[in-house]
Amino acid sequence: SQHTVFDLRRDLKNKMRNFPISYYDTHSNGDIMSRATNDMDNISSTLQQNLTQLITSIATFFSILWMMISISIPLTLWVLIIVPVSVVIIGIV
Repeated sequence: SQHTVFDLRRDLKNKMRNFPISYYDTHSNGDIMSRATNDMDNISSTLQQNLTQLITSIATFFSILWMMISISIPLTLWVLIIVPVSVVIIGIV
């Protein structure tokens, strides 16, 4: 997420170099930077939260799968067949 935000900031800097001078006559440079910084901070925090949530979800999924296999392999296989079929049916409905 930090790398993505770095790329965004670099792209913004390059884009701001290409703005015509007349644009800066009507818009404050500080206002532009303030808005951009605020937006990039929001993007950064969202990416960090989603990345943490994704890692936690994957770890939880594999932990539950491991526990199910250790309890009963046949029931685990049934669940692994029935759940995707149910998701497809619910998606259609």
